[in-house]
Amino acid sequence: MIILENHILKIEILPELGGKILSFYRKDKDFELAAQKGRGDGLTLSGAERFSDYAFGMDDAFPNIDAEEILWDDRWLRYPDHGEIWNHAFQVQEQGELFVKLGWRSEAFSYLYEKSFSLEEEKLRIRYRICNSGGEGIPCIWTWHGLMRYEEDMRFLLPEEIKHCRNVMPGSILGEAGNIYPIENSVYDFTAVPKADAPCMVKYYGEERVRSGRCGFAYPSQKLQCILEYDAKKLPYLGVWITAGGFQGDYNCALEPSSGFYDKISRAGKFNALPVLGDGEETEFEMAISLEKMDYKLNLENIKEKEIRPLGEDFKGTSAGGEEISFTNYYMMKNGKPFFGVSGEFHFSRMSDTRWEDEMIKMKMGGISVVATYLFWIHHEEEEGVFDFTGCRNLRKFVELCHKHGLYVILRVGPFDHGEVRNGGIPDWMYGKPFEVRKLSEGFLFYTKRLYAKIGEQVAGLFFKDNGPIIGVQIDNEYMHSSAPWEITMGISNEWVFGGDEGDEYMLRLKDLAAV
Repeated sequence: MIILENHILKIEILPELGGKILSFYRKDKDFELAAQKGRGDGLTLSGAERFSDYAFGMDDAFPNIDAEEILWDDRWLRYPDHGEIWNHAFQVQEQGELFVKLGWRSEAFSYLYEKSFSLEEEKLRIRYRICNSGGEGIPCIWTWHGLMRYEEDMRFLLPEEIKHCRNVMPGSILGEAGNIYPIENSVYDFTAVPKADAPCMVKYYGEERVRSGRCGFAYPSQKLQCILEYDAKKLPYLGVWITAGGFQGDYNCALEPSSGFYDKISRAGKFNALPVLGDGEETEFEMAISLEKMDYKLNLENIKEKEIRPLGEDFKGTSAGGEEISFTNYYMMKNGKPFFGVSGEFHFSRMSDTRWEDEMIKMKMGGISVVATYLFWIHHEEEEGVFDFTGCRNLRKFVELCHKHGLYVILRVGPFDHGEVRNGGIPDWMYGKPFEVRKLSEGFLFYTKRLYAKIGEQVAGLFFKDNGPIIGVQIDNEYMHSSAPWEITMGISNEWVFGGDEGDEYMLRLKDLAAV
């Protein structure tokens, strides 16, 4: 075993297992980052056969992940499970106090594989060099396979360019392999891990190529974060693996930057995402793994005075009693003075109307001054053409209670709300209509206009201009950004409510309908 150690980190590396990082330990926080189950106790340290016995620590998978045998340029190539690196003994080529270089040559594919580790404060830098000298091109995928610590409250720090995720492993959470979900959806939180109380595992890939080459994990309860930095031009794809007791009872996770999409050589070829290392060619890249404290500081030096100006008559409203609400380019104003409204969500139709007033009082005692509430269309027009504004659906009563307790109101009137409600709030009966929802189709706009008219009847006289509490109205929600499943199709065709693609034109049309 090789140990690299400074005043912050202690790294243990096993050359006998392809240079596996057995331990990545932050000393001042007594925190082990590398997944520890197994640790090689009692296992063969070279020439191992079953990768599942060695599912601990951090290593790299090359020239593949999924095992298969393929015909390539009139030769049969056999790719073992999780590639060749993990179960071969590497030779130490150079070594210093905070540095080690390892190397190994593949007999099956005739490439030289070198990896160098250098420890720099709270960062481990790994440099890779792969050279093909076998006389033939090698179709290959390189993937980082760093199994790391699982904690229930941990969060994934995914590159912002990833907008969709492709499920690549059938399971109870994400369904069939091949299902693609928006990064924000009502099925699964891609920034979190499954809870530990229900054994499961998930694996997915970002559908978009990564440009930034930066991702990581946050461990809030430990006040630590792990950041991976790498060459996104060489590793443009990102996979995620999580087992919460679902695989061999293990709890670990991995962010897996990869050169191909995804895992299997033949599959990557079909996606036109298969690199080939030509005869005589070599590739070099590096990855840096940091384990940092989550210390946040504000730099108040060199603060420039801001130019604050009113936004004009279009951003001003006056009540019948003479009160005025307006806006500058930085903040809201009430009667000419800065007013920092504190908004809280209260979805009235989700709670018995007998409890509304008690909850409003609690909100006000907690410092809330503005109540934002969804009006879920599906709660008010469950049956086409039959509207219900009684009981817990009594919008007018809710707004009047807000007024009674001095709370401003922002109505979020849809037609699509999301709010983790069925169909995002679109009624079931809209499914199958001869038009697309959230589009500028006459059919959809007809029903939306009717909905807005009914809402208008309920809140007549309760707007700020009438001395009422309603100071704002939001139309639709997260248009062209978020969607929700048509839940009546779940498990059958798994169809989704349309997310929108008509931009400002759609929103301005809804504004016109709401203003009538």
